[in-house]
Amino acid sequence: MSNEQKQPEPKAGNGNGNGRPSPLRFLLPMLVVGGALVYGWQWWQHQQLYVSTDNAQINTNVLPVSTQLSGQVLEVLVGENEVVEEGQLLVRLDPAPFEIRLQQAEAQLHVARQQSDAAQAMVGVSAAQAGAMDSSADGAQQQASASISGAQATLEQATAARDAAQARIRELQAALDQAQTHLGRLDSLFAANIVSRQELDDATAARDTAQARVDAAHDELQSAEGRIAQAQAGIEQATALQASSDGGRKSAVAAQRQVGYNQAQYETALATVEVHEAAVAQARLDLSHCEIHAVRSGRVGRRNVEPGQQVSPGQNLLAIVPDEIWIEANFKETQLGRLHPQQAAEIEVDALPGVTLSGVVDSFSPASGATFSLIPPENATGNFTKVVQRIPVRIRLDDALIDEGLREMLAPGMSVVVHVRAG
Repeated sequence: MSNEQKQPEPKAGNGNGNGRPSPLRFLLPMLVVGGALVYGWQWWQHQQLYVSTDNAQINTNVLPVSTQLSGQVLEVLVGENEVVEEGQLLVRLDPAPFEIRLQQAEAQLHVARQQSDAAQAMVGVSAAQAGAMDSSADGAQQQASASISGAQATLEQATAARDAAQARIRELQAALDQAQTHLGRLDSLFAANIVSRQELDDATAARDTAQARVDAAHDELQSAEGRIAQAQAGIEQATALQASSDGGRKSAVAAQRQVGYNQAQYETALATVEVHEAAVAQARLDLSHCEIHAVRSGRVGRRNVEPGQQVSPGQNLLAIVPDEIWIEANFKETQLGRLHPQQAAEIEVDALPGVTLSGVVDSFSPASGATFSLIPPENATGNFTKVVQRIPVRIRLDDALIDEGLREMLAPGMSVVVHVRAG
């Protein structure tokens, strides 16, 4: 056996070495249980007062800046992450090809306008010619009609005079024959000394008078026949004039048709002018598009353009992230019953511990996020699995409570935790 004296070992459960239990043995579990109860109570109170989700992020409208032309980049006047103002020049394309196109379009417009002016002048000239020909044809027709009417009247008068002369000749011829017969009887009686010389002379004078009357009637007949021939010639001449006026009328009608043709050419020239005016406007618009300006104020991001680069229409050159931001919180559909617009919200930004932002519920999405996905779910296919859907809720930040320095630290895409006060 060892000569050393053995020391007595302490009894199990003796906390202070005197055989009595330590107070920490009972205090620590009580603190843990109490803390858990307090945390649980606070958590329960928070759940009663707030609707929360960590499926949320800062969002904004990213504005892609593209070109509408195909050309070479001459200058890029902004850098990555640079702040730009609305209307600021961002990119300039080489304007030389578009200036040439504008000059060509303006030259073509000048030629088209000259052609239009010439066509308009031709319309005026042809209209004046057609009017003169129409007036001339009307005058010739009126003159021919008057000549025909006058000649026909003269012919009727001359025909009546001829008929009267012929009737008078027959009457006077009968009287002449009677006077000649009476003179022959008196001449025989005078030879037999039955009648006197005076009676014979009277019969001779009566015969001569009848003969003179017959001769005068023949002269009237010849004069009437001459007037008839003259009237017929006048009718023929007037008829020829009328035929000529008909030809003039046809020429006037053809001239009127020429006026219509010239008018159509003028209208075509006007339409051509409008086409070239549109081409000039398009060329000027293309030239103005050589300078690409910022449509909104914000910061430049995702710059994909460099000087000397060849770009094509619709190609994205860079993006502008505006200063306007909001929170897009995706709440469960089971939480929506406690939410409505204008509710106050508290936002905790993961990147900024200890910072709490204020906001207001602005609006609700008209459909779930799955509905707007590239391949929306088809629950009618037979493979249905019920999943709680998320509904995007837009929360508007209270910009008045966000200072400039903090605002610059808030970037779209940052994760946040949203608490909406529902109580």
